[in-house]
Amino acid sequence: MKECFSGGTVVHNLTSQDKFSAIQEIIHKAPVFSGAKDTQKIKNAVIDREKMHSTGLGRGVAIAHGETEEVDNLTITLGISPGGIDFDACDKAPVKLIFIITHPPGMCSEYLIALAAITRVVRDKIFCHAVQRCPSSGEVEKMVCDAFKRSIKKYRLPAA
Repeated sequence: MKECFSGGTVVHNLTSQDKFSAIQEIIHKAPVFSGAKDTQKIKNAVIDREKMHSTGLGRGVAIAHGETEEVDNLTITLGISPGGIDFDACDKAPVKLIFIITHPPGMCSEYLIALAAITRVVRDKIFCHAVQRCPSSGEVEKMVCDAFKRSIKKYRLPAA
Protein backbone atom coordinates (compact mmCIF):
# COMPACT_ATOMS: atom_id res chain seq x y z
CA MET A 1 0.00 0.00 0.00
CA LYS A 2 3.03 2.29 0.17
CA GLU A 3 2.67 2.96 -3.54
CA CYS A 4 -0.95 4.05 -3.41
CA PHE A 5 -1.50 7.49 -4.93
CA SER A 6 1.79 7.41 -6.76
CA GLY A 7 2.06 8.83 -10.27
CA GLY A 8 -0.93 8.24 -12.52
CA THR A 9 -3.66 7.71 -9.96
CA VAL A 10 -5.62 10.98 -10.19
CA VAL A 11 -8.00 11.97 -12.99
CA HIS A 12 -8.99 15.64 -12.96
CA ASN A 13 -12.08 17.21 -14.49
CA LEU A 14 -14.28 14.17 -15.06
CA THR A 15 -16.83 14.83 -17.79
CA SER A 16 -19.13 11.89 -17.08
CA GLN A 17 -22.68 12.62 -16.02
CA ASP A 18 -23.51 9.37 -14.19
CA LYS A 19 -21.69 7.12 -11.75
CA PHE A 20 -21.16 4.15 -14.08
CA SER A 21 -19.69 6.35 -16.81
CA ALA A 22 -17.51 8.07 -14.21
CA ILE A 23 -16.12 4.73 -13.03
CA GLN A 24 -15.33 3.80 -16.63
CA GLU A 25 -13.77 7.20 -17.32
CA ILE A 26 -11.48 7.01 -14.26
CA ILE A 27 -10.27 3.50 -15.09
CA HIS A 28 -9.83 4.42 -18.77
CA LYS A 29 -7.92 7.66 -18.09
CA ALA A 30 -5.85 6.76 -15.01
CA PRO A 31 -2.33 5.95 -16.24
CA VAL A 32 -1.91 3.47 -13.38
CA PHE A 33 -4.23 1.09 -15.28
CA SER A 34 -2.46 1.45 -18.64
CA GLY A 35 -0.54 -1.79 -18.17
CA ALA A 36 -3.54 -3.80 -16.99
CA LYS A 37 -4.35 -7.03 -18.81
CA ASP A 38 -7.99 -6.18 -19.44
CA THR A 39 -9.36 -2.83 -18.26
CA GLN A 40 -12.89 -3.80 -19.29
CA LYS A 41 -12.86 -6.58 -16.69
CA ILE A 42 -11.64 -4.09 -14.08
CA LYS A 43 -14.48 -1.73 -15.00
CA ASN A 44 -16.98 -4.57 -14.84
CA ALA A 45 -15.78 -5.68 -11.38
CA VAL A 46 -16.23 -2.16 -9.95
CA ILE A 47 -19.54 -1.49 -11.73
CA ASP A 48 -20.98 -4.87 -10.74
CA ARG A 49 -20.17 -4.11 -7.10
CA GLU A 50 -21.65 -0.62 -7.42
CA LYS A 51 -24.88 -2.08 -8.80
CA MET A 52 -25.30 -4.10 -5.59
CA HIS A 53 -25.29 -1.01 -3.38
CA SER A 54 -24.13 2.56 -3.82
CA THR A 55 -20.72 3.44 -2.45
CA GLY A 56 -21.63 7.13 -2.15
CA LEU A 57 -20.66 7.90 1.44
CA GLY A 58 -22.15 11.38 1.52
CA ARG A 59 -20.53 14.83 1.76
CA GLY A 60 -19.45 14.60 -1.88
CA VAL A 61 -17.41 11.37 -1.62
CA ALA A 62 -17.77 7.86 -3.05
CA ILE A 63 -15.44 4.89 -2.67
CA ALA A 64 -16.24 2.41 -5.43
CA HIS A 65 -14.38 -0.88 -5.35
CA GLY A 66 -13.97 -4.24 -6.99
CA GLU A 67 -12.03 -7.48 -6.72
CA THR A 68 -10.47 -8.78 -9.92
CA GLU A 69 -7.61 -10.95 -11.11
CA GLU A 70 -6.82 -8.26 -13.69
CA VAL A 71 -4.78 -6.29 -11.14
CA ASP A 72 -1.69 -7.58 -9.38
CA ASN A 73 -1.78 -5.24 -6.38
CA LEU A 74 -4.13 -3.07 -4.42
CA THR A 75 -4.69 0.03 -6.57
CA ILE A 76 -6.42 3.22 -5.50
CA THR A 77 -7.39 5.94 -7.94
CA LEU A 78 -9.24 9.22 -7.53
CA GLY A 79 -11.48 10.99 -10.01
CA ILE A 80 -12.47 14.59 -9.42
CA SER A 81 -15.76 15.87 -10.84
CA PRO A 82 -16.03 19.67 -10.70
CA GLY A 83 -19.81 19.68 -11.06
CA GLY A 84 -20.54 16.56 -9.09
CA ILE A 85 -22.29 13.34 -10.10
CA ASP A 86 -25.42 11.69 -8.74
CA PHE A 87 -24.03 8.60 -7.01
CA ASP A 88 -27.11 7.65 -5.00
CA ALA A 89 -25.21 8.81 -1.92
CA CYS A 90 -26.86 8.47 1.46
CA ASP A 91 -27.22 12.27 1.77
CA LYS A 92 -28.33 12.63 -1.88
CA ALA A 93 -25.55 15.21 -2.46
CA PRO A 94 -23.60 15.06 -5.74
CA VAL A 95 -20.23 13.32 -5.52
CA LYS A 96 -17.13 15.26 -6.49
CA LEU A 97 -14.44 12.89 -5.21
CA ILE A 98 -14.67 9.32 -6.52
CA PHE A 99 -12.11 6.92 -5.15
CA ILE A 100 -11.79 3.51 -6.79
CA ILE A 101 -10.10 0.64 -5.00
CA THR A 102 -9.26 -2.49 -6.97
CA HIS A 103 -7.50 -5.53 -5.62
CA PRO A 104 -6.76 -9.12 -6.58
CA PRO A 105 -8.47 -12.00 -4.76
CA GLY A 106 -6.93 -12.75 -1.39
CA MET A 107 -6.16 -9.15 -0.43
CA CYS A 108 -9.22 -8.56 1.72
CA SER A 109 -7.37 -7.36 4.82
CA GLU A 110 -5.31 -4.85 2.80
CA TYR A 111 -8.47 -3.68 1.04
CA LEU A 112 -10.28 -3.15 4.36
CA ILE A 113 -7.33 -1.22 5.80
CA ALA A 114 -7.22 0.99 2.68
CA LEU A 115 -10.98 1.56 2.83
CA ALA A 116 -10.80 2.53 6.50
CA ALA A 117 -7.85 4.85 5.89
CA ILE A 118 -9.54 6.66 3.00
CA THR A 119 -12.76 6.96 4.97
CA ARG A 120 -10.83 8.59 7.81
CA VAL A 121 -9.09 11.01 5.42
CA VAL A 122 -12.28 12.18 3.67
CA ARG A 123 -14.01 13.04 6.95
CA ASP A 124 -11.97 16.25 6.89
CA LYS A 125 -14.07 18.78 4.92
CA ILE A 126 -11.20 21.25 4.62
CA PHE A 127 -8.97 18.55 3.13
CA CYS A 128 -11.68 17.51 0.61
CA HIS A 129 -12.19 21.11 -0.50
CA ALA A 130 -8.42 21.58 -0.88
CA VAL A 131 -8.22 18.46 -3.07
CA GLN A 132 -11.04 19.75 -5.28
CA ARG A 133 -9.33 23.14 -5.73
CA CYS A 134 -5.87 21.73 -6.39
CA PRO A 135 -4.84 22.53 -9.99
CA SER A 136 -2.55 19.60 -10.80
CA SER A 137 -2.81 15.83 -10.53
CA GLY A 138 0.69 15.64 -9.09
CA GLU A 139 -0.20 17.98 -6.23
CA VAL A 140 -3.40 16.05 -5.52
CA GLU A 141 -1.49 12.76 -5.50
CA LYS A 142 1.00 14.17 -2.99
CA MET A 143 -1.72 15.62 -0.75
CA VAL A 144 -3.78 12.44 -0.76
CA CYS A 145 -0.74 10.17 -0.44
CA ASP A 146 0.54 12.06 2.61
CA ALA A 147 -2.89 12.03 4.28
CA PHE A 148 -3.40 8.35 3.40
CA LYS A 149 -0.02 7.36 4.86
CA ARG A 150 -0.75 9.22 8.11
CA SER A 151 -4.16 7.58 8.33
CA ILE A 152 -2.98 4.07 7.48
CA LYS A 153 -0.49 4.08 10.35
CA LYS A 154 -3.44 3.91 12.72
CA TYR A 155 -4.51 0.59 11.21
CA ARG A 156 -1.18 -1.19 11.02
CA LEU A 157 -0.69 -4.08 13.38
CA PRO A 158 2.67 -4.17 15.16
CA ALA A 159 5.17 -6.66 13.77
CA ALA A 160 5.33 -9.94 15.66
